[in-house]
Amino acid sequence: MLDNALEFLSMNGVPLPLAGMILVPEAWQGRAEKTPWQAMYHYYSTLMEPWDGPAALLCFDGDSVLAMLDRNGLRPLRRMETDDGRLILSSEAGVLHEEEARVLRRGRLRGGELICADLRQGRLYESDALKSHFAALLPYEKWLEKGVLHLSDLPLSDAAAPAYDPRAAKALGYTYEDYFSVLIPMAEKGTEPIGSMGADIPLAALSKAHPPLFSYFKQRFAQVTNPPIDALREKSRTDTSVYLGDHGNLLAPDERACRVLELAAPVLSESDMLRVKALDKDGLRAATVSLLVDTAAHESMESA
Repeated sequence: MLDNALEFLSMNGVPLPLAGMILVPEAWQGRAEKTPWQAMYHYYSTLMEPWDGPAALLCFDGDSVLAMLDRNGLRPLRRMETDDGRLILSSEAGVLHEEEARVLRRGRLRGGELICADLRQGRLYESDALKSHFAALLPYEKWLEKGVLHLSDLPLSDAAAPAYDPRAAKALGYTYEDYFSVLIPMAEKGTEPIGSMGADIPLAALSKAHPPLFSYFKQRFAQVTNPPIDALREKSRTDTSVYLGDHGNLLAPDERACRVLELAAPVLSESDMLRVKALDKDGLRAATVSLLVDTAAHESMESA
């Protein structure tokens, strides 16, 4: 939960603006120009999944007020400063008509932007200044160069890809609908399946069929016709990177914390999978864990 995570960071000494940037980062991967704070965002992305909203957020720790928008900026957040030293934030402009005569400056936050009002010092810090300040405190770029491995850094494997076994699909719970409504359209036309409102499929635990294991961990989402996220057409805002490895301590930044393998996307080809399975480099090592049950040692699945 975002509020609990922010509270956890703040109570452990992380400054409020930095905590906000760690949890709700800008779309740093999609920016055409390199910024001084890009390495900082990249470093923390190896430790913390981004929270993408949509929401306009206001946070307070007793000393400062932080206002920020998620990377997509779909919720409006207007700002207005008055000549008597007040900062007024709202989803719409002109909510306090009597203040119009006292306006010094007005504007709005864009996606990934934040501002922070220090109530003790009476100062207002803008988005780029905040990001530049915290990015300069630690050598994030050097840590990333030492720590992050990319798939292209791994040598090609000589191992042969496993042969296709039609029985595997049945064992893994693939159905007629999976083949003809999902897999074949994706293979033939490169299109994604789009569902609509109303799901009549029973929960995995109550199903008379044998659904795949991961179906038991699915969360029932809001039944609305949201279009699928398109990481290609929306690459300026969407990132599909996955980090494999032992995540470091979020509260103690150092070069060892970001020792991970970075994948551009969670879907791997057979050759890419073989490269990952053969990984044994600089403290990162892959291992294969069997999910099979020794039937000779157990009388039932319950005992196993």
